[in-house]
Amino acid sequence: MKSFMTVLVLCFSLLAFSVTDATAGQYNISKSIDLHVPSFRGASNTTHLGWDVFGAPGTAVINDDTPDIGTGAGSFVTFNGEDHQSGSLNYYTGAGMVAETVSFETGAGATTVIVQGKTLYGALGQNIQFTPINGSMPEVASGNNAAGSGTFFAKYEFMGGAGEKSFKIASGPHSYVSLDKFVIDATWGQAYATDSAVAAPEPSSLLLVLMALVGMMRLRVSHQ
Repeated sequence: MKSFMTVLVLCFSLLAFSVTDATAGQYNISKSIDLHVPSFRGASNTTHLGWDVFGAPGTAVINDDTPDIGTGAGSFVTFNGEDHQSGSLNYYTGAGMVAETVSFETGAGATTVIVQGKTLYGALGQNIQFTPINGSMPEVASGNNAAGSGTFFAKYEFMGGAGEKSFKIASGPHSYVSLDKFVIDATWGQAYATDSAVAAPEPSSLLLVLMALVGMMRLRVSHQ
């Protein structure tokens, strides 16, 4: 029994360490109420821009090159001719398809781009698909945040020169995607940013082993 308890204590210690290590600096969508603030925002060799007003009043097809968030230059343009502007100037596809081209500027070098968005309330609707930047596809996490707003986090990493970068976002028909906020952060230089995201923490293999050990201990005690 003593040796078994020693193993159990060791497993708990390793589990605590692994959870701390895995979640350090990681944005957990399910435990947050707003978008992630990247570790590099506001530093040199970065840009920050976004939209919380999509297009101008009375302009149904969005062609917005005046970001409302941050100081970076960029554009958010609907390319399929659909009306994606709600009455409150949020983004809403209705029964249509997500079909936008997003552009922004970066410098040269190892470039990290983090794209985020969230709804005012409720789920996103369909999952949003992202096209590559400089041949790089993003890692994407999405889910409802702690306030119940559908949220996504997409991270690109690529080597690139200075100048305009762009990507498209898309979905299938009948998407009913709503966005209250759409934000881009980018940094460039010698190394990629370490920021990451998870929709909700998953049980580690060590946790599963620990659960099995607890079950074995209970079984052993019941037979004594």
